[in-house]
Amino acid sequence: MLNSVAGEECEPIAQLLRQKIQSYRSELHNHHQPTTDSISPARRRAVLETRPMALPKQQQSKNPHFTLAVLISQRKWSTIDALLTTPDAPRLPVDEPGIDNAVTPDIVVHFAARFQAPLRIISLLSGLYPGSLTSPDMAGRYPIHVAAKWGATPDVIRFLVEAGPSVVGVPDSAGKTPMHYVGESYVAHYNSDLYNRSEAMMHVVRMLKTSAPASVNLEDGEGMNAIEYALDSDADIRVIKVMQRACRDDWRERQLVRHAAESAAAGRRRHDDLVEEMHVMADRLQRETTGRGGSSPRAGAKKRAASRRVNLPLHGVRAERPASQTARTA
Repeated sequence: MLNSVAGEECEPIAQLLRQKIQSYRSELHNHHQPTTDSISPARRRAVLETRPMALPKQQQSKNPHFTLAVLISQRKWSTIDALLTTPDAPRLPVDEPGIDNAVTPDIVVHFAARFQAPLRIISLLSGLYPGSLTSPDMAGRYPIHVAAKWGATPDVIRFLVEAGPSVVGVPDSAGKTPMHYVGESYVAHYNSDLYNRSEAMMHVVRMLKTSAPASVNLEDGEGMNAIEYALDSDADIRVIKVMQRACRDDWRERQLVRHAAESAAAGRRRHDDLVEEMHVMADRLQRETTGRGGSSPRAGAKKRAASRRVNLPLHGVRAERPASQTARTA
């Protein structure tokens, strides 16, 4: 009974999904170009910024294909989800192979992070193209850098941090780490309704600090650190305080490490000094001893022991007297 009711409730969803797939197939078959009239001028500039293959119309091919890059740039998350998870759905190409600077599998997760893809899409793309998580783009940025710059939600940041912890503190070609991008651009680009912006930013700062504590005090190519960028971007005072505490903790940790290294070095120097003093004292004693008796202390000790030795006759042994001349000639 319950199964039949659940089936009836899920039937409209399944039917809608089949309609979407069928619509996509017809568009793909007819080489239909997706409309871009609904894309705002700001969105177009963003596409040109992070998708260099978005060339002017006169330079584009006359029959472009329907690709992942197109769907991502239009934020068609439900369509992407359906096409990537439905077994009988056609496999989407990442981008058109014949155009310049096309999006490749190595940077497809970067591209999705640029357009603020939700966790579901980031996770699907990371599973299909795992090499993208460990591949830098032309600016030396990993997906975590792009996500931090474009205001990704904390769950996306957490996923990328756990997927690639070794690159969280890596500076890009401009010397910026993800922490720099959070301080510089998170306030301006965050637009999710899932979390409060300041709360989301504090969560992101804490995650990055835990994974790469030194990045909070690191200066980029412009001589700026994350706190200075956060102050310039009018970040919430609570976020500034979280960053300040992170800076303080990192500074204290550096001081402890430095003190331990200095103490270890001082201990090694003291040990070496003691060994050297022992060698000097031994040489001095050697010279003083040989100067008085002409022999070493050990040789002198043997000589003194020999002088105190007494020869005693053994019991039961009779001392023989030398034979007389008469006895020898008799």
